[in-house]
Amino acid sequence: MPQREGPAGGRASRRGRPRQAGGARGPAERERSNRSSVHPAPLLAGEKRLFYCRACDHEADVVLREGELKANIGSCNRVRCPSGNECLALIAKQLGCRPKDLLDPKTVLGCLEPWLRNSVRVAGRMPGRLPSEGEIADWREALHKRTAALWYLTEQRGLLPEALERYELGWNGQEITLPIREADGTLVNVRRRVLGPGGTFKGLAGRSSQLFPLSALVQARSYVGVCEGEFDALVLNQHGFPAVTSTAGAGHWKPEWTPLLAGRCVAVTYDVDAEDKAEQRAAEFVEAGLDAFPARLSLAGFRDHDDVSDVLVRDGWTITQFRQFVGKCWRNRRAA
Repeated sequence: MPQREGPAGGRASRRGRPRQAGGARGPAERERSNRSSVHPAPLLAGEKRLFYCRACDHEADVVLREGELKANIGSCNRVRCPSGNECLALIAKQLGCRPKDLLDPKTVLGCLEPWLRNSVRVAGRMPGRLPSEGEIADWREALHKRTAALWYLTEQRGLLPEALERYELGWNGQEITLPIREADGTLVNVRRRVLGPGGTFKGLAGRSSQLFPLSALVQARSYVGVCEGEFDALVLNQHGFPAVTSTAGAGHWKPEWTPLLAGRCVAVTYDVDAEDKAEQRAAEFVEAGLDAFPARLSLAGFRDHDDVSDVLVRDGWTITQFRQFVGKCWRNRRAA
């Protein structure tokens, strides 16, 4: 069933309920969540500091290399935040600068420098505890006993039993769990998602975004997809189309991820309502020397918030049809 637009432009879930940015928290609670905390030690060479906003799950990092501050904020050193002006104003207030200064790559490092030099961290919090391998195994076993969660993943999200096992999806008693690992298998995060309308994946507190799944890059020989969201990446990979996603969404990409795509043709396929971001991301890849292009689902008649999962699960495209569509987008871009 197609998704619907909620009031005030909110993205509707597959059951029609609009998502709310920042959850149900009020301004007072968000303000409390974003208060600064002080770190006693100054920034050391090579050390990263997390820049995090609880209100909207926006995160970034800054690192000191060779005596110079390097910022990784959203994309292209700019603050990009799902909650928009509200979060930006909170960050600027804590840093003592103007919100517009955080949007300009020429001024953003200057805004962050006093924060780093004085060891003040915005919205600081200790990283959430990683579960043990035993807990992950228990959650995987529990998923098969939770009929509603299993039905949602297989029937509504179109995931095959092999994919559930391969990517270690589980049930912790309240949420669907999805472990995020480095290429060597090291656990770095666990994404969680409640059942019901409007649910989204959330990572553990204070843990940075990741590229998922890194195993797809091992299989990707000549091409790879960059999509929007964990479910889209899972659906594509289970059908043999290697694809990765940023766990922080379409608006966030870390520069160190780009070299991992080298040597492959990169198809950027975001949700229809984020196709402008797909164009920009593909342009950034091309500038970095990659063979990249946007595969716009709107060219195949999809609209609003339709995504890869809608194409393959809801509308029943075969993976062959999807490959043909992506190939056509590549040829059209070459001819342009």
